[in-house]
Amino acid sequence: LLRLGHPELARTTLERWEGALAKEARYWLALCDIEKVLGQDVDRLLRVATRAREVLPADDQAEINYTTALLISARRPEEAVLLTSKRLERSPLSLAAKINHCAALVRTERFDDALALMQQITPARLGPWESTWYQLIRFELFFHLKLFDQAWTALDLIQPQHLFPNQREPLRR
Repeated sequence: LLRLGHPELARTTLERWEGALAKEARYWLALCDIEKVLGQDVDRLLRVATRAREVLPADDQAEINYTTALLISARRPEEAVLLTSKRLERSPLSLAAKINHCAALVRTERFDDALALMQQITPARLGPWESTWYQLIRFELFFHLKLFDQAWTALDLIQPQHLFPNQREPLRR
């Protein structure tokens, strides 16, 4: 249903089976995918990502989803730094790992480190969601560094439809 473009229906259908599938890793991973596509409820995303990680503690995708939920929710930034650092060590060429680690560094106010890593990312290779996430992190970074011209340029490139409400709200100010 998600692949057919019906994320709400996919969520409703899966929720009916939570009792029977609560110990199934694929169930929680599927719910994570649905919540990311819906982009509406960051608390719900964090809850299902946390549950997926509990069910699959050694799974890469469960860890990525959990870390992404931490970053989107802006919660537990030090934990996010630790997780993204480990991910980057395992996948040093991964653009997603670099972007997520930049986000974690910005959230912990390690702006110089974030800027150095940001310069290693080629934005032309990013899809729409990743590009928006990258531009949001650039905006936050440049704003904190008081590089306002660059911050406004990044802001202009953000596609708000790819953000959760808690990410869009500060941009309206």
